[in-house]
Amino acid sequence: MSKRDYSTFEEQHGASLKSGDWSDFAIICEGTKWQESREGKVDLTGDSPVAVGRMLDYLYTHAIDYGQDFDEQDKDSVTKRMLEILAVYVLGDKYDVPGLRRYCKKSFEKVENETDDFCLLKLVAKAVASIPPNDQQLLKAVIQSCATNVDLIFSPTPTSDTFQTTLEWNNVFREHPIFTTRLLQAVTAQSLDQAKTDEVFIKSLAKRLSEVNLEIKSLQEDLVSARMNISALAKHFGVVPSVPRSPDDS
Repeated sequence: MSKRDYSTFEEQHGASLKSGDWSDFAIICEGTKWQESREGKVDLTGDSPVAVGRMLDYLYTHAIDYGQDFDEQDKDSVTKRMLEILAVYVLGDKYDVPGLRRYCKKSFEKVENETDDFCLLKLVAKAVASIPPNDQQLLKAVIQSCATNVDLIFSPTPTSDTFQTTLEWNNVFREHPIFTTRLLQAVTAQSLDQAKTDEVFIKSLAKRLSEVNLEIKSLQEDLVSARMNISALAKHFGVVPSVPRSPDDS
């Protein structure tokens, strides 16, 4: 089947989910209902209807439309979007949908650069409470984001504005030791990588300085040789040359 035909199939399949045409199978979650073309029903009471709806969108269309009300300059909007992605990821983990988990991780990576301390704290508090501690996808990405933005977590100059946030971070660290350990490991690894990068840069700089010193020494030798040649020519012709003085003569 061609890619175009496949896209058309996904669109038609998604439309069937929304319209409920030819359906006698219902998925019910907190009063929200979706229908499929089989008998019976599945009750997902306890799950977020919004997250369930987006999970079904993914299952039918391989895509999720989070809507257009997203402002990357607004921390509340960024926080809301990240928590929405997290909620869908949790369902992907709960119902074992690997493709959905990968999709959510990619969605997270698209907006993670817009995080601030408030957004990061809300996301981490929710993530560590709802994702298995050894998760290697979204929680790993969240931990890496924390390591990259570690200065937002451990402020070197706490103020009255950041005091409450600092207390909340301390609660997260105390209540979730596995997360804390993984974060410290990520920060340490990142610091070692930076140290190696700095070491390579310093070695490269030292090598270049050495090369410059050799070039200067070679120029000085050329200058001495030129002065000797000029003096020899002047002596031969019996004139007194006016030779520029080198910096060493001063």
